[in-house]
Amino acid sequence: MARPKNDGVGALSFKKRSGYYEAGVWVETPSGKKFYKLGRKGDPDLQRKYIDFCSEYYSRPVMKGEPVLMATLFRQYLEKRVPRMQLADQHHVKTVLGFVAPRYGLTRVEDFDSVAFREVQAMVAEYGASLTKPWSFAYCNKLMKYLRALLKWGVGRKLFSAANLLEIQSVEAIGQGDEAYELTETTQRADVPDWVVHKTLPHLPQTLADFVLLIRGACLRPSELCRMRVQDVMESQDGVVEIGHHKTRRHHVRRFAAFTPAEMRILRRRSIGKGADEHVFSPRDTMRERGVREESLTRYHDEYTTQRLGHWLRVSIAKAREAGEKIPFWTLYQLRHASVTENSQLFGVETAAYIAGHKDMKTTSIYDHKAVECAREAARLRAERADF
Repeated sequence: MARPKNDGVGALSFKKRSGYYEAGVWVETPSGKKFYKLGRKGDPDLQRKYIDFCSEYYSRPVMKGEPVLMATLFRQYLEKRVPRMQLADQHHVKTVLGFVAPRYGLTRVEDFDSVAFREVQAMVAEYGASLTKPWSFAYCNKLMKYLRALLKWGVGRKLFSAANLLEIQSVEAIGQGDEAYELTETTQRADVPDWVVHKTLPHLPQTLADFVLLIRGACLRPSELCRMRVQDVMESQDGVVEIGHHKTRRHHVRRFAAFTPAEMRILRRRSIGKGADEHVFSPRDTMRERGVREESLTRYHDEYTTQRLGHWLRVSIAKAREAGEKIPFWTLYQLRHASVTENSQLFGVETAAYIAGHKDMKTTSIYDHKAVECAREAARLRAERADF
């Protein structure tokens, strides 16, 4: 592959060695071009290593007088915006930059338009379709949404052209009509029955069991409970806790969660012996419950991620099924879905929207199944009538 003519990271390149191909990237340095080894051709982690390398390279300080390239935008975004994101969002941003950086890292911002955006969109879709478990339309569009957010961030700092952004925002998302991409459909998330949850609880670690009970009861997003701190519990009044980190925070929406006395006892028990700025649920708590020595706990993070909790939930359900429990696999977000559905049926869509923290009641209406129930009741009455 062609090496970059200016300062920047090139695409993945391969150098032939005795019996194998060495994979890496060419980088322009003050002393000349330099080849950085990332592994061997065929390494399954090669794409991840390349993304990590680009992230580290583009996080270098921006030099004064440097031309405004897309690489400049990437560096500043990775340096100033990404560290404040959740770990899952950081992963998505670095994934999409892994597609953009090799081809457009050395492109001037004025030249990155809707045509370039469509090419990146096609690259993402084609790569997602080539995987053993193909990405869905929704996930590919989600990655492109992060790229749009990055470009919008650059407009506010005069690194990217506002005219180009308006043009890019007119690009249609990947949809079902794009038959060129063999992508999957996102299956609709269903509620998890309470009997399934009760059968699973005895097989869960205590930390995860408490996590499951709080999500099902208080209708929280898993990420909200992961990021809840001891200070939030200490400042609660009458079982009402203000959620400091939530999805609609950027829209200046305040988020509250109401807990029963039993649920507050779980939160207070999880907060004992911790500082005000520590997380209520921590991997260190789980390791401590497993008998790991205190001096060894520093190796573990203080904050859980939804991906890590989801992994332990799948492992626990698999062990329960091996023990003879006939339960299906389910996810943490299905608990929230079940809670929103229950609140919608009991209190109506408007109240359920406030409890769930939805900015728009149209989102909550997805969980409202009254229309289906009314249609079924009408069909049952028509079947009983002799006139038809």
